Amino acid sequence: MIISSPILGQQTPNTNNNQQLTTIKLDPVYFILGTLSDYMGRFTYVDKESQIDSYYPYEKPLMEFLESIITNDLNLKVSTIPGNLVEVSLYETFSPELSLVLNSFFNKTYLITDSLKNKPEFIYSYLTGRYYRYGEKINDSIYKIQLANSADHKVCDSLLRRGGCTKIHFKYLRNIPAQFIYYFIPTSGLKNYLNYIEIEKVKLQDSFNEYLKSRMKFDDQMLRKLNESERKKHEGIIELFKNNGL
Repeated sequence: MIISSPILGQQTPNTNNNQQLTTIKLDPVYFILGTLSDYMGRFTYVDKESQIDSYYPYEKPLMEFLESIITNDLNLKVSTIPGNLVEVSLYETFSPELSLVLNSFFNKTYLITDSLKNKPEFIYSYLTGRYYRYGEKINDSIYKIQLANSADHKVCDSLLRRGGCTKIHFKYLRNIPAQFIYYFIPTSGLKNYLNYIEIEKVKLQDSFNEYLKSRMKFDDQMLRKLNESERKKHEGIIELFKNNGL
């Protein structure tokens, strides 16, 4: 099992945008939909009755944030139990009411794009969830969402365009697992949503880095090398957007 996650540290939100950030209201259902794993399809590994999703140990901050949303915004209870995966301890979350709602958006293993309401707050909430769990901020303008063996990765492309984004670059990597990467420049509206979640994203990234050190035995030098490798990749993407007018 290959764990794919950005290594670079995340930037904190610009304090000058505090007034904008406080006006953002994530739609809880669409935001949670965006965070869902769909490795080889929604129901390939999330296959238990009433299951919401499964998470790696380093995703504990994400689990806690989602649980607060489920409890406070949806007034539902969520239970968490340890799952099983060779050499990795997963956590699985359950809620009969919420799983029924989330699963209604899916047809077998594919997300039905047309079932998503075509309103900015819903589109932005879904994409914010995707970015929160699977994304990265390249620079002040360019963002990335990277999905592994995703059955419904094209939903990102559809919603980015429906949300008004015109500067999008898609990259497919024939790795094991296959990687579907969307680089994009968000609209001002979408960027406000992405900024809104940035503090939580920093917590998630810090947790991942600690996981690399404790479980994978990475030292600071190894992390620096990974950071440098990522920076070089980003330089190419930044030039691509600049040279092609993206």
